[in-house]
Amino acid sequence: MKPPDSHNPPPALWRVLLGFAVAPGAAALMMAVDEALPRNMTPGQFWRSVQLVAVFAYPPALLLGFPAVVAFGHIKANRPALCGIAGAGIAAAPWLLLFLFGGSNTGWMETGMIVVRAAAYGFGAGMIFWLIVDGPWRRRQAAAPAP
Repeated sequence: MKPPDSHNPPPALWRVLLGFAVAPGAAALMMAVDEALPRNMTPGQFWRSVQLVAVFAYPPALLLGFPAVVAFGHIKANRPALCGIAGAGIAAAPWLLLFLFGGSNTGWMETGMIVVRAAAYGFGAGMIFWLIVDGPWRRRQAAAPAP
């Protein structure tokens, strides 16, 4: 692992933890909204849907996300696309494994759409993670001259 660059110091631990707390929940909320709109869910059904999706969002985010942060932590320019792509892979992987090895009674087209939608929500969650942990505020902070 390369030493951290002095021009791009590593983010504070509290920001990383906040990113892991907020981003998977945001993805769960996005997925629940997408499910609720065409079905005209009641508010109670909607929040149960958010809770159910969050149960499937947080474990992969923690089990696959922490190693991704460690693996990509040495990169000088932590770009939003990198966080988005990592989020997409982290969100899609459990659904893909579930359909491949857990058996599915849906067709391949519907299964593919679920995996693609999970990847899209994961991309959004990765962007939210980037905003919290390493957003534009850090670029301005690093560019400011030291007193």
